[in-house]
Amino acid sequence: MLHDLLHPFTLWIIFLCLLILVLHIPDRDKRIFILSIVLSTQVFFAVAATKMLSYTLFLLPLYLIAVAHGITLPFQVIKALRIRRWGVGLALTTMAGFLLNIELTQHRHTIHEPAEGFQLHRRQQLAVLEAEPLIVEQLGDPERTILFNVPKVYDVQFMFRHGYLSMRGLPSEEVVQRLRAKGYTIKALQDGMDPAAFPQGIEMTPDSVASFPNITRL
Repeated sequence: MLHDLLHPFTLWIIFLCLLILVLHIPDRDKRIFILSIVLSTQVFFAVAATKMLSYTLFLLPLYLIAVAHGITLPFQVIKALRIRRWGVGLALTTMAGFLLNIELTQHRHTIHEPAEGFQLHRRQQLAVLEAEPLIVEQLGDPERTILFNVPKVYDVQFMFRHGYLSMRGLPSEEVVQRLRAKGYTIKALQDGMDPAAFPQGIEMTPDSVASFPNITRL
């Protein structure tokens, strides 16, 4: 992710810039603090192998400062202030051009056939936006309706976009009866399942009426 966010700088270049920055910090406690934060975070999430990329994103401003420091440091030997400013400005402008990462941007925002990778995910999201209004038509009051058997990831998206409590999988018959006793309408998407597997008391929406697309599901 760091290579994508700070293209074309690799992880080792970023860490080298960070080390140079730390060595130029006179306060020992601050040096220890920065190194411990970076090492503990990167090592923990490398071992955990999580897919939640945002967990390490709070380190990005520090890495940007380190890279900027590494770029501007060589210009400190130039005594002429005017030349130094022009050199730093040119270097940072060049860096900004690299950070645009035109190749990656084009890949993510251009439709190719056959689609692959991130483009498949984008196609999935567009198909979801087309399918959701059909599903909403089958539902009632969002305050009193709970939708079950929503595919993974779609449940969160649907809940935020339309206000319905959306759940993965099917509830037990006991849960269905308890919710209905409290005045809730319990609905569920078929999503390819055998209708006989649905508990009593659930209003099932068959795939022939409305369903989420089955494109590169996560």
